[in-house]
Amino acid sequence: MKKSHASLLFLVLVFCLFLWMMIQAQTFQETASYFPFYIALLAGILTVVATIKQIVTLKKAKDEELFHENFMNVLKYVGWIVSYIVLIYVVGFVPASMIYLFVFLLLEARMSILKCLLSTGATAVVIIAMSRFMDLKWPSSLLTFF
Repeated sequence: MKKSHASLLFLVLVFCLFLWMMIQAQTFQETASYFPFYIALLAGILTVVATIKQIVTLKKAKDEELFHENFMNVLKYVGWIVSYIVLIYVVGFVPASMIYLFVFLLLEARMSILKCLLSTGATAVVIIAMSRFMDLKWPSSLLTFF
């Protein structure tokens, strides 16, 4: 992927974010919706202008520079982060953290199973202790039994 294409993709994603903000602002009370709606509208317009400018620049220049030399590694770690977020959504924060940490240490850090279990256990103790002493509310799960 070229840098110019990645920049264009980012601008499109930012525009989608501002579009979502405009839609969400409509769910507020009428007087409370004006400020977030118009801020999102202005930001969306500026994003469209920046996208058009980027397209014009892309047509004029011959940018052959790659976005990142190790793009597949970048995608791999983005996949790790996205999988952790999905895991939190499905099973909740504490079980997701334990599963994610164990699998990540086992596959990426190539630690032994014993070290992975010890690290995961120590992390579980810290997370559970913090939640008990500080009365923290971790994200709940999509499944009801966690």
